Amino acid sequence: ATRTRVQREVEAALGQLAAREGSLPWILADSLGEVPEALWPAVARGVGRSLRQSGVALLRRMLGHGLELDLVVLTELGRVDPRDRQAVRQGLFDLLSTRLDDTEPRVRKHAALALGRLHDFRAAEALVRGLADADDSVARAAHHALQSLSGMGWPAEAGRWVEWRRRETLWLDSELPGLERDVSAADPGRAAGALRELAHHAHLRDEIASPILSGLHHAEPSVVELACSVAAAAGADGALAELLGLLEHADEEVRRAAHSALVSIGGVRGPEELSWWREWLGS
Repeated sequence: ATRTRVQREVEAALGQLAAREGSLPWILADSLGEVPEALWPAVARGVGRSLRQSGVALLRRMLGHGLELDLVVLTELGRVDPRDRQAVRQGLFDLLSTRLDDTEPRVRKHAALALGRLHDFRAAEALVRGLADADDSVARAAHHALQSLSGMGWPAEAGRWVEWRRRETLWLDSELPGLERDVSAADPGRAAGALRELAHHAHLRDEIASPILSGLHHAEPSVVELACSVAAAAGADGALAELLGLLEHADEEVRRAAHSALVSIGGVRGPEELSWWREWLGS
């Protein structure tokens, strides 16, 4: 019990330090060999409380030092701060995807759950395969990840998920290009209609990022306001800089919508002050 309390205190302290001092994970990475390995899980959980790009690099260095530590690291890797998700998304996707084929069921389980938290549609195919995993805990994790990724509460019926992925892929190929053009149209009604259609596919966060950004730059305030709502629904971390700029928009409703989207995507309840969000974003 004493060790558990100490570990939790270390985790909390590291989490607070990592939130305040972005260079801490780099420092820890350089001196990781001097940290007792018994404390590495606490370090991983502590850094995971405010997981920035530097923290991801530290966690990746911890992999391969024992199964139990790997499970902790895989859990934390799915909790990337929205300010850095774009920068680390590809590397994390590749890393977690390969772990879905690991011989250890617990590794496959934690990798599936982490992929679900990343909300990367590219993981859908592998997660659907995971529904048939010989280990029930892995199959349940894959199902939970698919529900998290899609926003659908469907049961673990592979055929239904295969069809869902097929439809979404077809939509991306056949419908999205036209919607991208429509969002940029001068006609507010046409642009708004396209954004409403995008909202039905908010789980395709990265795929619909470009038209969302176009909507945020539209000349009509009502369209910009709607684009803010779609960005919030999609968790569009790639739009944080644009949303920050909209806090100075001439239209009050746009400013409110932009603030609401920043709160939703960032997971922090900051004030409606541009300076506060600039400091938070690091711009």
